[in-house]
Amino acid sequence: MPTLSRNDFQGSGTITIKSSEGIEQSIEDAKLKHGIFTFRLLQALRGIADYNNDGIVMADEIARYIKETVPNDARDRGMTQNPTVVSNYAGFIPICRNPRTNNAHNQTNFDKAESIIQNKAFALIVGVGAYADGGVKGASYADMDAKELADILADPHYGGFRKENVNLLVDQTATTAAIKTAIGVKLKTAPKDAIVIVFFVGRSGVEGNDSYWLTYDTDPTSLYASALSNRELVEMLGRLNASRVVMLIDAQQTLKH
Repeated sequence: MPTLSRNDFQGSGTITIKSSEGIEQSIEDAKLKHGIFTFRLLQALRGIADYNNDGIVMADEIARYIKETVPNDARDRGMTQNPTVVSNYAGFIPICRNPRTNNAHNQTNFDKAESIIQNKAFALIVGVGAYADGGVKGASYADMDAKELADILADPHYGGFRKENVNLLVDQTATTAAIKTAIGVKLKTAPKDAIVIVFFVGRSGVEGNDSYWLTYDTDPTSLYASALSNRELVEMLGRLNASRVVMLIDAQQTLKH
């Protein structure tokens, strides 16, 4: 792979950051009123993950910060949680500004990244804390996690995404059909050189050989017929025009058939 500079924003591919490995818990903390993965994600987006202090928080910096902090947070609670990062992306994906610094090492680079965030960044934010079927265990802070993330991305001090490009689906609005529509219709409008962020916080499940996001209207007796499979999700995202996709998944497996 060729050496890449921090001003290489022309790559393509997907970065997926998951809250935990396998059947590990995705820890929720009553004092934080967040899952620890999303808590650290929100901190990263507010600038703490801007390791090189260039004024822009990149996707790879977010991944690094989460990988460094979440396992320690879990150990402090006597538990285990190891986020995973899978990437086939070559280049750097700007996500947020860092308002804590005015030290943009390369002003041209900073301006280029800021322009991408403002004009070519799209997000689908999904939080499912309560489910229509009582057979699916809820996620205590998912709705707050999703709303706060959407707020940060739209905040001109941080993400600066256009508000119409941030699609928030929470609880009753986060049905399987609504998520598919958001991807297949709203995210489909993103141009080839856009950045697409997809965030899910809630529960996951396994049925046969397939893994699923448990959407609001999931039937726990038949995930195939009601939930959103990872396989279908990857296929849908692969049909987008946008060449850069960042997936952020804070989901704990609670169902297995």
